[in-house]
Amino acid sequence: MQVAAKETAFKEGARTIRSLSVDTLDELRHMVTLLRASGGRTTELTPQPTLTDLRRQVTTSGIDTELTGPLGPPFLAPAPTRA
Repeated sequence: MQVAAKETAFKEGARTIRSLSVDTLDELRHMVTLLRASGGRTTELTPQPTLTDLRRQVTTSGIDTELTGPLGPPFLAPAPTRA
């Protein structure tokens, strides 16, 4: 937009949007770096929880909850592996 715009007001608007976007991305990168550094051990490649972890997660959440409905097979079948 900044290059293609013909009117000065549009060019200034595009320049402002770009500048704010760059600043925001820099701040986000900084925050992610801080959060990763304070997180203890690195778990970047740790798999995400699945339905097989649901009961444990609910019981250790500290929230008064109750699981209802079927949680047995086939609902808890292992996820297929990706090649």
